[in-house]
Amino acid sequence: MKFWGVECYLYGAWREENSKENAKEILAKRDGAICLGSVDGAVWITHLKELQGFKLPATYVLKERLKGGVKEERLPLIFDKSYKTFYEINCDIKDEVAYLYF
Repeated sequence: MKFWGVECYLYGAWREENSKENAKEILAKRDGAICLGSVDGAVWITHLKELQGFKLPATYVLKERLKGGVKEERLPLIFDKSYKTFYEINCDIKDEVAYLYF
């Protein structure tokens, strides 16, 4: 797929419920991921792999193209998970067992 002028594969898609912006526009970045607007919402892409390269954080692959116009969007330290979004580290507690995802 050709993405912002770079032939690459996309990895780590996460749905974003709180954004309904322009399709094919990069809306924000967080923890190396980019938020890409779509027709019916937005999606976070965590990694990109150029055809002749390694899988790397999306912001690293697109660093020259992201200069200036894309804001860094941070989550609060205590996130209530009331909507779907990308987060680098997550903890769920079920039946007195904590599951840590990273």
